[in-house]
Amino acid sequence: MSLYNLILNNHRLNLTYILFRKTIKLTKTYMMKKSIFLLICFIPILFFSQVGINTASPTTTLDVAASPSDLSKKDGITVPRLTRQELTNKGNALYTGSEKGTMIYITDISGGDTVSTRANITTVGYYYFDGSIWQKMSPDISTPMPAYFRVTADIPSFLTAQTAGQATRVFNLAQIKNAIPGLTYNASNSTVAFPPGTYQITLVYEAIHNATGCNISSYYVDFPEGIGAGVTRVHSTASHIEGASSNHGGSITYTTVFTGNRAWRVELGRGQSGNCWGDGMTLRGQSTHLLIFRIGD
Repeated sequence: MSLYNLILNNHRLNLTYILFRKTIKLTKTYMMKKSIFLLICFIPILFFSQVGINTASPTTTLDVAASPSDLSKKDGITVPRLTRQELTNKGNALYTGSEKGTMIYITDISGGDTVSTRANITTVGYYYFDGSIWQKMSPDISTPMPAYFRVTADIPSFLTAQTAGQATRVFNLAQIKNAIPGLTYNASNSTVAFPPGTYQITLVYEAIHNATGCNISSYYVDFPEGIGAGVTRVHSTASHIEGASSNHGGSITYTTVFTGNRAWRVELGRGQSGNCWGDGMTLRGQSTHLLIFRIGD
């Protein structure tokens, strides 16, 4: 090998070594800058423990600011979404007292079950974990949740065969609205199934009774009580003129508490204090209706 080639190779080796040293130096500089940048990013969190999204000045632990001037941006926070089946798949022991306050949104209840911690998951909506069971988040627990039922057509010859102290089912009673979670209605036998809770029940009636000598109509409702077969009877008496213009009406209300599931058939009975019996009575459709309110627990 010539002297020229030796000198050239040595020069190349020196150049490679110099480039390698510069690369190492640049890499160290980059890593240090990156570490400093990350440290700067975490300093506010470490010192202030407050995080802001869309704001440089968070005022709480997590402060999410809206963008009202950006009409294309969707503001809001989306919590984890699960079907009841997906939550069921996680088992009964995953959530404990450590997860108290956890919030989810159930998107579908066609699958899964209401076993253990999922006993209250009967409707689509928001739920929070109270440390032992998932609880439904009511829009406003202080606002009663209603269910509304209405007699859709006149019921002629109503209470014709009943004497004082006897009742019969209210027919043609249709469910119009039901915002009470877990409450169901069977129109074929006019039976309401209540989940545990506190309820105010009101039956509003409108009727005519054009029998001769009939000018005081008395009615009662046996309202359900507790979880057994117990009832509480409440009367209502309406005075009216005799004959074809014997229109009369009233309302019967009771507040009750169920500690377990309870079924109740909607019936109206003949009261003690009237003088109207036998044929001639018609229970009016549309104006006769049933209101049930679930009072916040």
